[in-house]
Amino acid sequence: MGGNDIPRKQPNSQNCYVCGLENEYGLQLVFFDNGVDEVWCDYAIPEHYQGYPGVAHGGVVAAILDEICGRVTMITDLNHFMMIAKMEVKYRCPVPLNVKMRVVGRVDRRRGRLAQARGELRLPDRGWQPRPP
Repeated sequence: MGGNDIPRKQPNSQNCYVCGLENEYGLQLVFFDNGVDEVWCDYAIPEHYQGYPGVAHGGVVAAILDEICGRVTMITDLNHFMMIAKMEVKYRCPVPLNVKMRVVGRVDRRRGRLAQARGELRLPDRGWQPRPP
């Protein structure tokens, strides 16, 4: 994490597909930031978002990455909403269902109204271990 040891919860909406807490068909993700340069959430993709058997649908993975990258500019202003103008996704391995992972977004560069961000999913067998409840 960056400069702040206390995570700050970012706001959720009601009906957004990714963060809408009242969207019964949505992912209902809850995001946190470090106050400086990083946003994250912990999430296990449920079976009803399956693509191939046992694997999350790539569109769901892309939607999660789109959201985490769009939220990095909210670190300095929780009312600053961004839209992704260009997105490139590199799928390095299948994303399993029902496995808690950490999704992380970081600011790479800011210039005026434009920002460049990077997002990734970290699976437990690839370097990230979930904390016990």
